[in-house]
Amino acid sequence: MKINRRVLIAASLIAIISISSVAYASVSNAPEVSKKVDKNMSIFRNFDVGIKVKVEEQLNVSKLLEKDLSIQTTTKGPQILIIHTHPQEEYAGDKKGSVLDVGDELERVLEENYKVSVLHYKDEKNTQASVVGAYERMEPIIEDILKENPSIQVIIDLHRDGAVEPSATLMNGKSTAKINVVSGLNIDQNIGTIGSSKTYSNPYIEDNLSFSAQMKCKSDELTPNLIPYVLVKPYRYNLHLAPKSLLVDIGNNNDTLEEAINAIQPFTEVLAEVLNLEKVTK
Repeated sequence: MKINRRVLIAASLIAIISISSVAYASVSNAPEVSKKVDKNMSIFRNFDVGIKVKVEEQLNVSKLLEKDLSIQTTTKGPQILIIHTHPQEEYAGDKKGSVLDVGDELERVLEENYKVSVLHYKDEKNTQASVVGAYERMEPIIEDILKENPSIQVIIDLHRDGAVEPSATLMNGKSTAKINVVSGLNIDQNIGTIGSSKTYSNPYIEDNLSFSAQMKCKSDELTPNLIPYVLVKPYRYNLHLAPKSLLVDIGNNNDTLEEAINAIQPFTEVLAEVLNLEKVTK
């Protein structure tokens, strides 16, 4: 069969244009897709313990970020509980201080600036206790506090990290300690799936991760570098005691008390946005 040369050339050109259009479309869409994936992956960081689990591969991170975490502040009694599983954690520098002092500042800033009631449990009698078994010792204490104060909707376990180098950097003109948000994935090491542990259950893992992820993303908007990432570990801690449970390391052993306290104002602003707290009119 004789083929018309003009028809063949035209068909070839159409094919080339079509292939080029598809290729261009793929390239032009790639940055947006990559940016979305990078954003999701940058929220969580695996601690070098146990199985490396990628949260974004097992859970819908977008849904975690969309969850409404507003709390009711018109209820009688405290709505936020501040605790310290390791109350003996201290800061560096001449002016000695511990996480208990940072907790006092968090309580003060919250109640002075927002319409919210805070209960700060210090557990000062255990400041010399070993960190071994600390979460087991603290669990019944928290349960009793929740029974006595059913109005509590948020639990913040405030710690100080241990590190080789200081975390403090300049933020808003002040040397300010960085904050690690820690989430427990409650993993059975032999399975590797989030929430797979049968020994220690946690019905609120997704709620906990939603709280942590939203704190990280909101801090990126308001005070970049304040919360570098959400550190995920295989454990449960005591995050199973409430949906809105948050474990934070404010600074580390090389940061001063002042630098840790300087982190409280921006941290509180982030927390207020995530929980939709109403400001006090002054």
